[in-house]
Amino acid sequence: MKKRLFVTGATGNLGPAICAAASNFDATLLVREPSWRFDQITTVSGDLSQVSKIAPRDAHLILHAAADTRFVAPSAELWRTNVEGVREMIAFARSCPRLERFVYLSTTCVWGDARGRIAEIACTARPGFHNDYERTKWEAERLLMESQLPVQIVRIPIVIGNEADGSILRKGAIHLTLKWIAQGLLSVIPAHPNARLDIVSVDFVGRGLAEILWRSDSKRSVIHLSLGDHAPPLEEVLQFLMGWIGKKEEPKPPAVVDLATYRLFKNLISQTGDALFTRIYQTADAFLSSLLYPKVFNTSLAERVRRLEWRNLCRKVFEYQLKHEY
Repeated sequence: MKKRLFVTGATGNLGPAICAAASNFDATLLVREPSWRFDQITTVSGDLSQVSKIAPRDAHLILHAAADTRFVAPSAELWRTNVEGVREMIAFARSCPRLERFVYLSTTCVWGDARGRIAEIACTARPGFHNDYERTKWEAERLLMESQLPVQIVRIPIVIGNEADGSILRKGAIHLTLKWIAQGLLSVIPAHPNARLDIVSVDFVGRGLAEILWRSDSKRSVIHLSLGDHAPPLEEVLQFLMGWIGKKEEPKPPAVVDLATYRLFKNLISQTGDALFTRIYQTADAFLSSLLYPKVFNTSLAERVRRLEWRNLCRKVFEYQLKHEY
């Protein structure tokens, strides 16, 4: 008899990964619109504020992946989904008498301005944050760790596309940044010279979630579903992008500068009154400033999840996302 799994977030960018991971379970998915249908998977329609009223209470496992992942968004909206939504899920989980595990999909961004090698542990000391997305996900983790539920936090880095063709359901900050660099609109970025860009595919997340959900004996409370030591240096990714663009010319990658230099440049841009460039550099500040604090995330799944080759993934993402942009 298959175990019962209740899932949120299956209609977002990680939907294909989540559905693949859920295929070995008797799964029920929470969807916002009744029109959303999944082959051979039960759905209930509503939002996180209604979950205790509409979701089945016989779940053995919960996978909570629903989140507002915008780096530049109103603070109140991020708080409502990422923090209050978790409160609702905690209340629902406490009403499930058969619950064995509550798996929460978080982000490596909760470490904010921490540096160095990051272990798979709770981030108990509040770091400095670069945006409200990071802050609200950290707050959500704190609530879950204090809940006394059988919680497992799975942190993922930047998801840029799928391995088949580089596509993704909704473009995020990384795709905007790649577009602006390809168009020559972002000539300066804030980052440490040793920064790595931990980028993964939708498929990689799916393989990791399937492994995590299937291993009923797993006792680790925090798991990093990232490339870890195999995450490429930022400068290698930028050079790879320039090489992909430069067929007849030799474009230069954006200059990597410290925060003070970047914000001076951003302020000069703002003073010109150019709305497009002002928006570009404000958005890049919120997203890229984390690269000023280089990190490597330890991952216990390195030996059990097939690793991806970042160059192949990036090539497909560039082809899908940027072929009309440069």
